[in-house]
This record gives sequence, structure tokens and C-alpha cells, in this order.
Amino acid sequence: MNDSDKAQRNICPFKCGDIVRNNWVGKESSVRYFIFIINNGKYANVVRCNGEKLTTAQYYMNDFYRMETTREGKPAYEKVGHIDLIGFLKNPLLELLKGGEGK
Repeated sequence: MNDSDKAQRNICPFKCGDIVRNNWVGKESSVRYFIFIINNGKYANVVRCNGEKLTTAQYYMNDFYRMETTREGKPAYEKVGHIDLIGFLKNPLLELLKGGEGK
């Protein structure tokens, strides 16, 4: 299924942990990149870094479904990497659960 088919069926092209570049913002913008967390229906929750601290943000899911292109012909939102975010968050908690109360 290509991006056009996904857009027509309202299937999000991103999954939890995908690192996404927002090509609508300038190359010097501190919020050009974000990590996709979850699709909550109308909104997507993401985490981004403004150069000093992590912040959360929301984007309209429709923006991801449409997959518009910029004037340069690039996709508006482009996957550029992935991190195993669920494992990163879940594994330390599982270790504590397996080992009791911890230290």
C-alpha cells in the first residue's frame, strides 16, 4: 500500500517511535524534528526538543493523512528515523516489576 492509498483510507503513515521531519518549518527551527507517539483520532501526540528541553505537542491527524508536499516537492512530514520508544520506556518498568521494589 503506497502513501496515496494510506491517505485515502486514513491510515497514519507513522507509528510510535518514528522520528519525523516537518518540512513546513525552516531548517534552523528547533522544532523541525519530532518523535511520533500516538494517534488519538483527531490529534497526534508527539515529543520534540526545542534545543533545551523536551516538550509535547499535538498535530492534526488530517495533516498526516493528506501527506501534502512543500513547494520544493518534499513530503510535508517525512520519516527520517526510528527509535524503539515503547521498549525504551517499558523495559525499565518491567525490570522493576520482576525484581520487586528495587533498591
